[in-house]
Amino acid sequence: MVASARPFWSLEPPQSRPYVQVRGLVEKSAYRVNALWHNFDMAIPGAHDVTALIITEQHSAGRSVDKKQLQKLLYLVTAAHYAMWGDRAFREPIHAFKAGPVVKPVEISYRTGDGYVIDGPLGGSPDRVDKRRRATVRFVLDHFGGWTADNLERYIKRTPDSPWNEVRGELPRTAPSDVEIPQNLILAWARRNPVVPAHSVADSGSDLDLASLIA
Repeated sequence: MVASARPFWSLEPPQSRPYVQVRGLVEKSAYRVNALWHNFDMAIPGAHDVTALIITEQHSAGRSVDKKQLQKLLYLVTAAHYAMWGDRAFREPIHAFKAGPVVKPVEISYRTGDGYVIDGPLGGSPDRVDKRRRATVRFVLDHFGGWTADNLERYIKRTPDSPWNEVRGELPRTAPSDVEIPQNLILAWARRNPVVPAHSVADSGSDLDLASLIA
């Protein structure tokens, strides 16, 4: 008997009928799992869809929203949705910029001068946001919809264990950064800390009162 020139671990398995059938079943199962995971991921709305809902809800409530407020509200929607449902609010990652958490694709779409008031959604559709995420958005806006961008930023950064602080490490607060905030950090933070303040905006007479809540 002539020995094979190749090591045994590199030899192809015998192409018997049972082997081919089993391999075919495994490949089909893997394909179905991948398809199910893809469909599950696509069932989660995009950040532009959630953004469109935030803008629409703010305008319906008679409130404006600027680009800096928008980023903070997107982050709080993410934290609140994790706290309430244990799931992502939208598909895109969140990064830690100097001014706070930022969703890059939305930041690019709404990139204009500071204080820019948004007239309406730029892409995305509120209709693609499911009932649970709609409820989360309304919950967040009920508590934070009247807050200024500066107060929202201070509130998000207020705890040393906030995801924004954790991923930036020893960087000074005024130093630029662009590091992604892992979703598990946001989930853990949302479980450890109350997402909403002790008082809603309706309980405070002015922005200065709100600022005292988050100093």
